[in-house]
Amino acid sequence: MAALIDLATPEEVRKLFRLAAEKEGVILRDRD
Repeated sequence: MAALIDLATPEEVRKLFRLAAEKEGVILRDRD
């Protein structure tokens, strides 16, 4: 997992993290 994050862009990391959180039923707010 760490390797994938190292290769991914920050935008991709946020997207993947958001998708994972949604699967867990967690609602995230964008900090931007």
